[in-house]
Amino acid sequence: DVGFDDRETVSLFLKQHADRHVGGKSWLHLFQAMQRCRPVRVLIRCGHRAQMAADLVGRSVTVQDITQRFAAQRALEDSQRQLVEAQQIAQVGSFELNLVTGEIARSKEHYAILGLERPERDQTAPPGTESFLSMVHPNDRETLTEAWTNAVERGIAFDLEFRIVRADS
Repeated sequence: DVGFDDRETVSLFLKQHADRHVGGKSWLHLFQAMQRCRPVRVLIRCGHRAQMAADLVGRSVTVQDITQRFAAQRALEDSQRQLVEAQQIAQVGSFELNLVTGEIARSKEHYAILGLERPERDQTAPPGTESFLSMVHPNDRETLTEAWTNAVERGIAFDLEFRIVRADS
């Protein structure tokens, strides 16, 4: 598979293979028709078709317009960047807990609020809820534990203010 991110690369590829024909028209002709319609992102897959192991009888080529997929990916990346920026400005952190695996995904700002170093992607993240609970002020732990248990076991949402003892203080 070869993915092309720009018009020049696609044009160059197609010009190099202009003698190939699809449905009686050259690839270049098909690409030029696509260019007139709108800007596109194209993924070209090229493979060999063989009847027997050593006999090449043709090539199989597909051209796929991935413009919408590319735009969706870019929109997702923009949204993620904006969330990180908004959390930093507002000094709000977030985390997600997978109740099945126990895996926790924390935002960069969540680490900062807790005074923790954010681990590199390939490092093991700090321990889960037990580690977090140890950072909660001792006088607030019971209230938080009860609210957390009700949320996990019964689906009861909570809005709770509590104190933490930062890891870096």
